[in-house]
Amino acid sequence: MAIPQSEFKVDTLYGLIGSAVQMIKRIATALELEDKKDGLAVFEYINKKDDRIYPIFQDYCRNIAYLIYNMQAVVDVERYVIGGGISAQAIVVSEIKHQYQQLATANDLLSFMHTPPEIQPCRFRNEANLLGALYQFLISVEAKQD
Repeated sequence: MAIPQSEFKVDTLYGLIGSAVQMIKRIATALELEDKKDGLAVFEYINKKDDRIYPIFQDYCRNIAYLIYNMQAVVDVERYVIGGGISAQAIVVSEIKHQYQQLATANDLLSFMHTPPEIQPCRFRNEANLLGALYQFLISVEAKQD
């Protein structure tokens, strides 16, 4: 059965809730920055733990922690890596780990039922998606030659 259009809320999809771009935009708006896409300026405030915007950042990291926790319950992997340009900011992985730990220890039953995964920055950081796209392209070219 399909979800009725009136009940489907796009803004609750994790693709948007967990979007670094949307988090940057929300913080830039709260700070009244002219450029709503200026991640470097936003992270200057985040790294200072500015009271005006840090809760927005914590909320973003908590949502990523929820996503990891839910994925862990289903697939039970050993490691999650955070990629993209945002992974260059050490505070991102640190806060996601902190939020995950708070979530995992909030309920004794939940913390007993699973093994906490490693959470770390992706080795290739911002180039990860480009390398993945190149890899996929090379595979498709090779397949066409066979």
